[in-house]
Amino acid sequence: MTVKYAIAIFLTPRLRKRLTTKTIAVFHGALSAVTELGAALLFFFYAWPVTLTQAVAFGVGAGSVEAAYVFIVGVFLSEDDPQESSEWAAGAADSYCVRYMVPIERGSALLGHISSRGLVYVGLAAANFSTQAALLVSAFFLFSCVDGVAAYGILRRWNWYDPKICFRAHLFFFSISVIEGMLFLGSSNILLS
Repeated sequence: MTVKYAIAIFLTPRLRKRLTTKTIAVFHGALSAVTELGAALLFFFYAWPVTLTQAVAFGVGAGSVEAAYVFIVGVFLSEDDPQESSEWAAGAADSYCVRYMVPIERGSALLGHISSRGLVYVGLAAANFSTQAALLVSAFFLFSCVDGVAAYGILRRWNWYDPKICFRAHLFFFSISVIEGMLFLGSSNILLS
């Protein structure tokens, strides 16, 4: 995660001069997938044999570290912004999505972290190359979609406290996490039983 942010902080201002917002968002999504899932791939590969339980624990660990990072940044490193607070209060008065945005986002992210790392694990455990490739490409693609859309929203300065934006964005993120989870559970049930 730290490597991803360091690369993004260095490259984003340079990319903004040359590329469209959509292209930069695709870059951010791909960068997230390569750095985060690439680390999982390397870990599983060098620690092999890895059990399914260990792979799930690895995903829980990744999600927990990110949750701790978000908490630390939110509590200790961010400054109070009265305008942002009033936007949140206005959105939260009308929307459960805005009111409970952080637990919704963290729950969806945790499911995504477990499922994407699980897909990488099952991809490595698959017996033939085409199944391995399909599972690994699916994991990287779906993960990059989530982080790419989030990056696009940040770059376009979406008002995340607008109830419609909040609902649509988190529905998208949650849907991708559920798809990852279903692929992980289905493929692990078929390939590892």
